[in-house]
Amino acid sequence: MGEWLAREGGDFGDLLAAARRLRALERVVARCLPEIPAHHLRAARYQDGRLVLETDSPVWSARLRYQTPSLRRCLEREGLDLREILVRIAPERRPMGTLTASRSARISRESAGFIRRYAATVRDPALRAALERLSGRHQDTPDPAAPCAPDDETGETPG
Repeated sequence: MGEWLAREGGDFGDLLAAARRLRALERVVARCLPEIPAHHLRAARYQDGRLVLETDSPVWSARLRYQTPSLRRCLEREGLDLREILVRIAPERRPMGTLTASRSARISRESAGFIRRYAATVRDPALRAALERLSGRHQDTPDPAAPCAPDDETGETPG
């Protein structure tokens, strides 16, 4: 497909050629900066002597900015005409709705009960359903800040 687009020319062929040039430039940058793992760095744009590099965290951004003078010398030895190197932070992009289990929201049992009781009073069926789904995100372990529930048989509070 890529070969066909490149042969056909036009906007798609130009776009594909630009993407390939950026990937090749990324490989050169990676050779110039062996201290920075390539998966933390991306060449976002190169135009009119301005190179824009993106990192996925402030830490890598700071390290890259520190090494910019040596990177410039290395890239100029490789034949790149540079006016400026800009470094931006662009966190890893994930498709919407792809939170990992460790990052998904959890609420206390007490909050879940409150939301469930409130949902029962809501007339809008879509909102009620959303609130009921939200109330299902309670923690499996008891909330340490929540008061202890009384024992069902004795009515006494444990502890």
